[in-house]
Amino acid sequence: MVEGRALARPGSEVLLTPTAVTMRVHEPGAPLNAEHVAVAAAEPGWVRVQVTASGMCHADIGTAAADGRGDVVHCPDRRIPGISYPGGWAESIAVPAEALARIPDDLDLYEAAPMGCAGVTTFNAVRHCGAPAGGRLAVFGIGGVGHLAVQFAAAMGFEVIAIARGAAREDLARSLGAHRYIDSEANEPGASLQDVGGADVIISTASTTAPVAGLVQGLRARGRLILIGRAPLEAAGRELERLKNGEPRFRVVLDASSARAVDG
Repeated sequence: MVEGRALARPGSEVLLTPTAVTMRVHEPGAPLNAEHVAVAAAEPGWVRVQVTASGMCHADIGTAAADGRGDVVHCPDRRIPGISYPGGWAESIAVPAEALARIPDDLDLYEAAPMGCAGVTTFNAVRHCGAPAGGRLAVFGIGGVGHLAVQFAAAMGFEVIAIARGAAREDLARSLGAHRYIDSEANEPGASLQDVGGADVIISTASTTAPVAGLVQGLRARGRLILIGRAPLEAAGRELERLKNGEPRFRVVLDASSARAVDG
């Protein structure tokens, strides 16, 4: 299970064990606990998935049946793992069959884990951004979401400008495909974008809307501003605190196979 979307490898076999290690919390503010939970067969229309890697994020992507417009995010029947049904920080989870997506054989499962949340979010943001072919796209924030946006935008042929705090991230941004880099600590991003002719699209991945007013100044005429916001399974509580403190550079992926190895 990967952040709201289950990624499945064709031909893989799920061994249904009596119990599975699952991270649970019993009341608001309480810590996460690793507990053995009874495993039941999936109901009709659902699929039980043996988890190898599960991404950690501040939010999850829900699943919903098609509403005629293909708008999963705003579908009134959207189901969110961890709220609508047990979430993916576990060795095994049952998910709606329509939430499954195949993983290519040559893609490592731990590298695939973030694709179910940050990957889908950034890919769709870039794909539907409305910028002309070869247009200029700026990404504000090179973290767990932004580093993927830079790569997708570069792969789609856009001229990419990465914006982040400090000069230390410039080499990283350029290695991900950015053509230019703006240090937001040394320069005002919107003004710096205007100095090079503005951007057709700016994707802000910041967790706050505070930078928005300044970023708007960096848009070209009719430009768009888009706002989007590996560890052992038993370490989910510790890794959640690290996420809250902003310590991981990109993403955290839980290794559910380690629990199976310990359990034998």
